[in-house]
Amino acid sequence: NLVMELDIFDCKPEKGTRRKRRKIAIIGAHLKARTRCKRSAEIRSVQCAQLAEIINSFSINGRSVILAGDFNEFDKEIVDFQKNVPI
Repeated sequence: NLVMELDIFDCKPEKGTRRKRRKIAIIGAHLKARTRCKRSAEIRSVQCAQLAEIINSFSINGRSVILAGDFNEFDKEIVDFQKNVPI
């Protein structure tokens, strides 16, 4: 996983106001693959719990969080746009 913390400022504040400082955290995650394997599913569950803790810690400290990545999770009923199926 990759975590970046950034402080950014509004480019064009409203007239007569100061630039607002925004705190964000960007997290890139790649969760365990092999969606049909029970052990892999257990590992992904632990990884999700760990990500939730990380996200909550940033939120508590006033940061907005952007989470992106490959979550290796498929829905059996809703196919993706390429009609991929779990391995």
